[in-house]
Amino acid sequence: MRGTTMPMVGLGLLLGWLSVAATAAAVQEPKEPKEGQRKGTVVGVVTAKGENWIEVKADGEEKARRYVPHWRGGAPAQGGGPDKAMVAQIRATPVGSRVRLEWEFEERPRVVKLELLKKAGEQPKDKSKEHGVSELQRSGTVTGVLRSKKEQGKNVVLEVQAPGEEKARSYFVQFDPKVQGPIPEVLQAVRAAPVGSQVHLEWAATGHGPAIVRFQVLRTGERK
Repeated sequence: MRGTTMPMVGLGLLLGWLSVAATAAAVQEPKEPKEGQRKGTVVGVVTAKGENWIEVKADGEEKARRYVPHWRGGAPAQGGGPDKAMVAQIRATPVGSRVRLEWEFEERPRVVKLELLKKAGEQPKDKSKEHGVSELQRSGTVTGVLRSKKEQGKNVVLEVQAPGEEKARSYFVQFDPKVQGPIPEVLQAVRAAPVGSQVHLEWAATGHGPAIVRFQVLRTGERK
């Protein structure tokens, strides 16, 4: 009996150790994102939040998207957990506030920067801006791939698809009252941008749709 009992005990200890190791590996978060992974910037309203997540409905989006902080420090047993600084920022941001959020995709959208633009219930000051864009107008930034563009009278209409979006969105160059036409430097940059390039643009909402007030080509040709 003694000869058969000892091997069974040893086998039980081995299986127990393997179970603990597998559990520890399962709870560890992925490694830091590598260069080239999807990322972007959204401007919108906080619709909900939890201890370690925040939901933002970006301007022009039909649904809010949930973002979580990066995981820092390995497994929970080793002191790992959601990024403490970002958790504190989320906690300090009231639901209903207007924010600018930078994110990158690592298995799910991860918030890397959160900027409070206007607290819930706070009225912004209406200051005049260049090119006739007011702070009371909805505005935002988009980084994505230029899918198409076409001339439309004196203007250009283009479509940009941001990471995580199913469809590209249409934009045109903002009207500049000083020249009674599209903003010249933006129009020139848009016309020179090759389809397939990665671009970054700032836009403002108008009665005719989102209008581009700044435009930049980040990389010519889409990365495969």
